[in-house]
Amino acid sequence: MVNGMYTGYRSNSNGNGKKITVSGEGSVFAAPNKATATVGVRTENQNLQNAQAENASKSNAMLAALQNLGIAKDDINTADFRIDPIYTYEDGKQFFQGYRVTHLYSITIKNLAQAGLIIDTAVENGANEIMNIQFSVAELRNCTIRHFQWQWLIHTTKPKL
Repeated sequence: MVNGMYTGYRSNSNGNGKKITVSGEGSVFAAPNKATATVGVRTENQNLQNAQAENASKSNAMLAALQNLGIAKDDINTADFRIDPIYTYEDGKQFFQGYRVTHLYSITIKNLAQAGLIIDTAVENGANEIMNIQFSVAELRNCTIRHFQWQWLIHTTKPKL
């Protein structure tokens, strides 16, 4: 859905204070033709290097499987990478348990019919974090919709005197 508002103002040139104000509001709905999914790998280990190595191995397997489906490298980007210490607490005391390494990727899905297959493939090949899937309208089509929306707003607004 694309929303917009058109507001115009025109003042009389003779300065008598009269004005015309035009405003309008409208919405245009369009079926999505693109999706962005955030998926990733979370690993835990007492040793940081082992946690990172396991994460890298699982991430690389997942990325290779996605590329085998036809997802271009340019359509896969790191969304988040973090290393967190893991602690437990007993009787007010803190105990170190190890490290958690999380690597999240943003995947642009241009063929919506493949969205389910892409998520399934990521999970089958090491992904254990599925954060969200957002559906949208690709930029070029969005420009066409915006042009239509503005034309509609201009033709349907009514002046207030």
